[in-house]
Amino acid sequence: MTPIAERMKLALEEECVHMENKWFFKWYHIGSHDGVVIDDFRGGAIRYAGLAYTGTPTIVYWQTISHYLQQKIGQLFNELEVSVQKYTSIETRRKALSESENLLCIFANKIRQKAVETDQRLRSNGVKFSVVQDRGRWSGTSSAAIARRIVTLVEIYCDQEDENLALGNLMTDTVSLVKADGTMIKENIKARVTRDMITTFDTKLPVAVGDHILRALNNGLVDDFVVLDPSFNSAAGTIKAHFQIKVRRSDHPANSPAQTIQQITQNFHGSHVRVYNDNAIDQSHNVTTINNTGIDLSQLQAFVAELKLNLQSLPEQPRIQIAESLVQLDREMSLGLPEPAKARSIVQSIKSIAENAAGGIISSGIVSMAASVLTGLPI
Repeated sequence: MTPIAERMKLALEEECVHMENKWFFKWYHIGSHDGVVIDDFRGGAIRYAGLAYTGTPTIVYWQTISHYLQQKIGQLFNELEVSVQKYTSIETRRKALSESENLLCIFANKIRQKAVETDQRLRSNGVKFSVVQDRGRWSGTSSAAIARRIVTLVEIYCDQEDENLALGNLMTDTVSLVKADGTMIKENIKARVTRDMITTFDTKLPVAVGDHILRALNNGLVDDFVVLDPSFNSAAGTIKAHFQIKVRRSDHPANSPAQTIQQITQNFHGSHVRVYNDNAIDQSHNVTTINNTGIDLSQLQAFVAELKLNLQSLPEQPRIQIAESLVQLDREMSLGLPEPAKARSIVQSIKSIAENAAGGIISSGIVSMAASVLTGLPI
């Protein structure tokens, strides 16, 4: 027997003795001259003296004992719900709840039987016993009602926890969060990586659209995923809060972590940036240039950087659409010599999305910046 059941068993045995001696027994003395004071289980007392057990006293008797049992079962369930959560083992929780169900049913039946037995004796004349009657209102205290409440607790604290545990067991990937500028934020994050979704219970991650999530592979290389929408899900029941991050794989092949971060950094700051071993960045020679395609790379890079900083302020749909366009623009810029037609098409797409977005100042700013960039792009 689990400790919860052991404690409940002892407590209920003591409660039965207490009720027999301190409550049921007192009803035999309501006809005495001195009278008797009986607990009404509502914070008050019932006072009877010189009365026969008939009429009003019988009504009060059944109302009071019915209220007591309903209240007591409710209290015991509240205590059980608190106690069972202290067990980390799901199987131990199941066992404790099953044992408690049996004990609660036995206790409720004992109180009901004692109530019926006492009522019968109080109505009898000492020679002949009256007909057995059960006039109690036992809503919520029957064996079936107790079983239903136990099933609910099993669903909440066992079945859903099993689901939570199953989700935890699926976190078999190890990932790192890298900001869009190449800054490493956190490593060794447990996650579940699929083709277009990364799930993690690490809810303190400062993840944003345009960030990169690197998945460690067994060969020492990493996969690079670009964040499209970091969707946060609050805790529901016993399911823990978690991120379900919509991603798409970057266009870079699997590479070493250092080389991948350098590629990310170069995409953000420009192809001439120098990244040192400590992730320090030297842009001293990253001068604004017009390449032989006629594209002002520095203007395009500034446009992309500004978009990434403000993307989170947009509504969800345009945010995702622009994030996808940014991935395409990053890919073009990583080539060093983006094709003017492709770059223009992507920037025009971003401008159109922003024009249709209800993002206020931010969307208007994106439209203005895109228009400026389009002016400098060769047709």
